[in-house]
Amino acid sequence: MSTAHEPTSHSPLLGVSHAWANMAGARWMLWLLVAAWFLEPALSAPYFVGKAQDWAYFNQHATSAWLSWTVYGQLPQWEPFSCGGLPAIGNLQGTPVGLTQLLAALFGLMPGQRIASFIFIVLGMEGGFRYARHRGAHGFGAITAGLLFGLSGRFVQLFHDGQPVFLSFELTPWALLCLEKGWRQWRYAVVGSLVMALLLLEGGAVPTPLVSVLLGFVALLRTAVVVVRRDPDDEAWWRPVATLALMAALTLGLTLWRVIPVAESLIAHPRVWHGEDTYSIGHVINMVFRRGARQGYTADGSSLVGMGAALLFSVALLARDKRAPWLLALTLACLDLATGRSEGIGLFPILKSLPVLENLRNPFRFGIFAGFFVAVGAGIGISVIEEHIVAALRAKMAHRWAAIVAGLATVVIAAAPAWQVAEFGHDRLQKVFIRQAPRHVIRPFRQSIGNRWVADVWPAQHRGSLSCFEEQPFFQAAGLRADRPHEEFLVDPEAGVAERSSWSPHRIVVDVQLKRPTRLLVNQNHHRAWGSDVGSVVRHEGHISKEPRIIGKKDGKGLIGIDLPAGKHRIELTFSDPWILFGLAVALLTLGLMAGLTWRHRATLRARP
Repeated sequence: MSTAHEPTSHSPLLGVSHAWANMAGARWMLWLLVAAWFLEPALSAPYFVGKAQDWAYFNQHATSAWLSWTVYGQLPQWEPFSCGGLPAIGNLQGTPVGLTQLLAALFGLMPGQRIASFIFIVLGMEGGFRYARHRGAHGFGAITAGLLFGLSGRFVQLFHDGQPVFLSFELTPWALLCLEKGWRQWRYAVVGSLVMALLLLEGGAVPTPLVSVLLGFVALLRTAVVVVRRDPDDEAWWRPVATLALMAALTLGLTLWRVIPVAESLIAHPRVWHGEDTYSIGHVINMVFRRGARQGYTADGSSLVGMGAALLFSVALLARDKRAPWLLALTLACLDLATGRSEGIGLFPILKSLPVLENLRNPFRFGIFAGFFVAVGAGIGISVIEEHIVAALRAKMAHRWAAIVAGLATVVIAAAPAWQVAEFGHDRLQKVFIRQAPRHVIRPFRQSIGNRWVADVWPAQHRGSLSCFEEQPFFQAAGLRADRPHEEFLVDPEAGVAERSSWSPHRIVVDVQLKRPTRLLVNQNHHRAWGSDVGSVVRHEGHISKEPRIIGKKDGKGLIGIDLPAGKHRIELTFSDPWILFGLAVALLTLGLMAGLTWRHRATLRARP
């Protein structure tokens, strides 16, 4: 495998193509214009969503987090609007923090989500360009690789499926680039940890484990190449795995405040997947290379980079370009992984046998990575064609004119596959945004029966939905009730009176006047992080006076309870998870360490003659 190279000032490749691609301003302007055109159906309808159920599901979590941030000014540790109350940061499926929530807080929930989608598409194109250039593509070849990946079919399919939270897959080239450059310079591992931290915070349930698997596979494959080849120009054999370990350690330090609650909830309520995902190799190939009219998770074109990209990749292979075999090996491995347990080498069953990875699901998503490596290979193929055109023309005309003609020819060659993917995705987005998102109303919070199929309606109306749909079997108290007269009430109503003074997702204030000791109940699920300034918080397991018993259940089982003494009290019930506070402290220390490493590296560079 060859390491990447940049054309030098003496290279015949320098010309219109290479010079234009290296103009950062022009290149970013291209990304911005293409992304604006590509996402026009989404950007022009910011308050409309799709009909897929996951639109409602993810918007329910996003709305809850947005309310905590913007209306109440609180870090969304707890989500009272779903299933009677869930740990927000501890829910791997939720998106309480990250770039999208920051933009939602600044620009509004739905516009912020659209702006985040736009940014991720742009980052995907620039990341694809940079990785292709790192792998040896140049000029319009690297530009084409960026377009093919950033606009590939899976990112369009995410909008159809109601899963734009997984657009953090667009960060894949950045993570790979940092890993591979980190083999020779440690500072890239620091940047890579920031990329992986953002990826985890944005859409942790799906992109994080899959991108992590890809990074691990690349590091192990590179280690094997270094050991077998024994080239003195290669890095030390242990550097790939060591770089990966450093990235993982720094990422863990940055995100421990989310990782600990997530790990706790997964241990208590395992997210088990019993399905057998199997796809034929032909099915996977059609997903990546064939345009199809049918929509669906695994329909033809759902991970499209197109046959044009495959043909350009084959040019690099047929020309025996030394940069192509590495990409071919990774492409074949990802295609095999995407088949699941169906056929091929069987890499996916090996992954499923490893700790933590046993619940990997939907292996077809590895097609994203297969398409990415094909896009990079297509970029190299275009570069090979340009090199041959320049070489053929140099005998007939001046180098400058040869480079100009080669650049124009390359644009024509590259336009067809890039347009095939972009036009297919743009047309498919036209059919997505058909349901108006619910309007927000701020009023006193109450639990309602809800409806899982339109789950985003309830937090927008400041109502909790007890109709629960979660892929993790989170605890849901048997004592939860919809439409109670009061959300905070006494087990024994004759012991006194209780009246809510103020409410927020993480702080509930109740005024009580009691003739004798009793227990105050809150119509939410109990969690260890709830605490009270008066009395002690317990998990209620008994029945409730003056309420009919439900067959097979105890009326109040699992609710938040506060044992109170007699007298007049103002009770302040707060949710504060010490593990989150500990993780945030570790994140600050990790940021300090990373800043120190960066400063030391810059000082070392300045000290060199």
